[in-house]
Amino acid sequence: MNRIGLILIIAPLLVFWIHYSSEMVAVDQCIDAGGSFNYTTMMCSFTERADFIPYSQRYRWSVNIALGISLLGLVITIAGSQRRRPNSLGARPLGTGTRRRALN
Repeated sequence: MNRIGLILIIAPLLVFWIHYSSEMVAVDQCIDAGGSFNYTTMMCSFTERADFIPYSQRYRWSVNIALGISLLGLVITIAGSQRRRPNSLGARPLGTGTRRRALN
């Protein structure tokens, strides 16, 4: 259960990190070449100036869904860590076993 939760936390964030990084590389290359990056068409323009549109505004639903999946993963991870498990020796917790009777 913890493994599934951790995957749900990390996978969406990793996907968005890769997508955001690749987009920022394209923007940086455009600006270095002397152009203006148009975020609505995702193209470099050397003739007109384009306004900046934040990533969270351009991909609003995708960001919200990814954050929701990560939050679900966090809840699953916390729930999985609160589950009772036997100790490392495999013994039962105190008070749950049967008592031996002393032989007289």
